[in-house]
Amino acid sequence: YFPDKVEALHARSWNVSYADNYKVVNTFTNVASVHAGSDAEVRPQTYVLVQCGTPVPALEGDLADATVIEIPIATAVDGDDVLFESFEFFGVADGLLGSGGAGLSTVEEPFLPTVFARQESGEMVTLGYETNLEVLTALEPDIYIKSSGEEETLAEVADTLNIPVVIY
Repeated sequence: YFPDKVEALHARSWNVSYADNYKVVNTFTNVASVHAGSDAEVRPQTYVLVQCGTPVPALEGDLADATVIEIPIATAVDGDDVLFESFEFFGVADGLLGSGGAGLSTVEEPFLPTVFARQESGEMVTLGYETNLEVLTALEPDIYIKSSGEEETLAEVADTLNIPVVIY
């Protein structure tokens, strides 16, 4: 299933391993924020990325608390507004359904044309700085991407709304 494999050569904040129809990604995120100092609490997260249409592995042992995400994903909500550049750069901004924060201004339009056009057309909604669970549910994204913090809300999103949460 995975003829092309990646590995972290220098990064210490993630690693990946491969199995038959899935890969396991472990991340190590500073809880305070992505800009936290070296003394910040580090929270490990495990994600099981399962190839579409294949069985989910048994979630036991190291995978007991893992978040399962079916891949490839088609849609996402950026719970903050800091990943626009990545969506634009990788050519996947058409799958961006919503974002946190205040949205884009015309100053950013030349640098993020697809994201800006989606926002202006209403195809991408702005959820604001608080996680609006009703709007998030209505969007039905494949994943919700959020910086660490709001742990109780993020757990509610994952458990109650059945939307996988990726924390960075």
